[in-house]
Formats: sequence, structure tokens, C-alpha cells
Amino acid sequence: MNIKVVTINNYWRFGGAERVFVEYINVLKRKYDVYSACSDKECHLKLEIYKTPFQYIFNVGNFWKLYRRLLILKPNFIHFHNYYYLSPSVLLAVIIYKRKFINTKIIQTLHDFHLFCPNASMFNFNKNEICNKCVRKRVKLSIFKERCDRRGLFYSWIKGVRSLVDLTLLDHKNTIDLFIVPSELMKSFLISEGIKAERIKLLRNPIMKIPRRISIVNKKNIIVYIGRISPEKNIELLIKAFQSINLKNWKLNIIGKGDQAYFEYLRRISKSENINFLGYVPPEDMDRYLEESKILVLPSKWLENAPVSILEAYTAGVKPLVPDIGGGAETVKLVEGTDGIFGYNSLDSLIQTMRYFMENYSKWGAKLNDIMQNIKEYFGINNFSRKLRQIYESLY
Repeated sequence: MNIKVVTINNYWRFGGAERVFVEYINVLKRKYDVYSACSDKECHLKLEIYKTPFQYIFNVGNFWKLYRRLLILKPNFIHFHNYYYLSPSVLLAVIIYKRKFINTKIIQTLHDFHLFCPNASMFNFNKNEICNKCVRKRVKLSIFKERCDRRGLFYSWIKGVRSLVDLTLLDHKNTIDLFIVPSELMKSFLISEGIKAERIKLLRNPIMKIPRRISIVNKKNIIVYIGRISPEKNIELLIKAFQSINLKNWKLNIIGKGDQAYFEYLRRISKSENINFLGYVPPEDMDRYLEESKILVLPSKWLENAPVSILEAYTAGVKPLVPDIGGGAETVKLVEGTDGIFGYNSLDSLIQTMRYFMENYSKWGAKLNDIMQNIKEYFGINNFSRKLRQIYESLY
């Protein structure tokens, strides 16, 4: 009998988590019958992203769609990724299905902090600071008082209610048989929530294309930021650092879309004609911007889990600079040690780090072939595929 796997995610195409979701499917379908469920047409079962606050808390249509399909397919494994826009209804469908088929194994790959934080980000947008008040709390209620969501009280309460349904009523963390995490950071949070280490497997997000050799001959004096334009990304710190260094032969490209008010604020503080706001760039065109750049800066105030953009930068010969917290720093340390890690939210530290690599990029570039070997070891698709298959086989 063929082993069947159902994989569930919000989207097929969107960002880094979706690229990883698709890669999981590509690996698993080499050995198993894989069936996908998400809100995009590429998936076998098309579910619905919420349109109303009630659907965010519980989407009745998604519950019945998924539950009926599970009864038809009778999968041996159900593998969640991000499902929060589909609502906790999909978790309930899996819980009820498993009551009928008790040998079914439930896996989840964690891409964000929903399991510990109703706001999913470990960040209080109301106070513009990292927040861990809900970590280790059995019932997570701080969002109701703190108004952590960027949009204010109403959305904070909606997220709080959804979290109570998902984490408390449906007992999310004890429903999952095995968690897969892409970083030691995420693993440490799970353990702090009382989840035993044997229920956690570390599997770092893969990078598909790792060039054997990288040429830096045609690089230009360009620093790039790629990501959402929003306050927690701390882009103003990068702009201030770039303007303080004030080297006329360097440019700063800011790529992304998001919070319009924050975008206008960044435009107002940008006095240099060498700062370019390029807006949204489709993924298929991103390679061109990376290939001409020398340095990527991700100055986030919040905790990143395992940003794929760092790996994409390395494979394009771009030096990533990251703050000394979260999964970004963890990735850089694995690949090349502490080079390029600056003090959290420190303008002086960022200026010093940027200036060093602006002046010494060629020296760093001479180490790229060794760096690629480390990336292949920790993030290569072959190792990822082997470890993912081992994880599944351990649950037979």
C-alpha cells in the first residue's frame, strides 16, 4: 500500500515559507503520494483565506472541505505548515479524523511564532518592541491588554480569540506528534513551552541553487534591503547608517512593499540622492538585483526565525549583515562565524559593520568558495532531502 501524505499551508506562492512548503512537497513526492491543500489553485484541494473576522476564528467551509477529503484519501501523514489564515478549523478537521484513524501521524513545520505568540511575531507593534509575555503561559491573554497587532485593538482581540481556540480549546501543541523547526531559536521556544526534545527535529530550510563558483568581478557598489516595508523591519536604522557613512560612489536600494505611512516616513528622512526605493520586485526578477549588489542589510527589530533571503544573498555573492538576535544571526554564524553581525538596533555598530564590508568586500569575496561549502553542508537540498526522509521513516 502506498503511503499518503497531506500537506497544508496558507498559500502555494507568497514568500519564503511558501517556497519551503513547495520544496517539502517536491522531496516527499519522490517516495510518497503527496496531496496538497492551500488557498491557491496549484494545490489539489483549494481552501479559502478568511474574508470575515469570524472566518479567521473558524472557517466552517474549510473544516468540511478538508475533513471530507481526509476521509476519502485516508492519509498516513498530515503535515501542517502555516495554516492560520485558513483558521483553526483545519486543525479540528485533523483532530476528528485522527480519532477515527489513530495511527495517523501529525507533523508541523514551524515558520513563525504562532504557537507561542497570538500575534505570531513575538513583537508588540503598539510599543514597537520585542515581546515574550505569552511564552510559557498555558493561556495566552496578554494580546487583549497590550493591543499587539499593528492595526490596533479590534484586530488584536480577533487574534487573541483565534489563539484561544487554536492553542487552548483545540490544544494545538499536544495535537502534533512531531515538530520540525528550521532554527535552534525555534527549538528553544518549543522546549520552553514544555514540549519534549524528542518531539522536535531540527531541519534547516534548504536553498535550491548553490553555485560551484561565484564571480564578483561585475559587482557594483550597492547595498540592498529586501523585505516588507514596515516599522519592525527597522529600515530607518539602515538609512541613517548609510547617510552617516556618506560615500558618494555607493547606492542603497530598498526593495519591498507594505506599510504606506512608514514608507512615506522613510522617504522623508532619506536625504541622499543615492537611496532608491524600488517597490515590489517579482521573485523571478530578484536575482538581477542581488547579482549586482555587494551587501544585504536586514536591520530588523523583531526576531526572524530562519530568513531564506540570507541564503539567497550568499549564493549571489552578497554579504548579509544582520543584528545579533534571532535566526538571522544563527544562520550567519553557521556559515561564516560572527563576521557581519552587528549590535541589535545600534546605529554605531551598524555604521562600523557596514563601513568595514564596504571597504573590504573583495577580501570577503575571496572566501566565497569556502562559504559555499558550508552552505551546501547545512542548507543543501541533498542533505535536506535525506534528513526529511529519515524524519518520516522514524514515524513508521
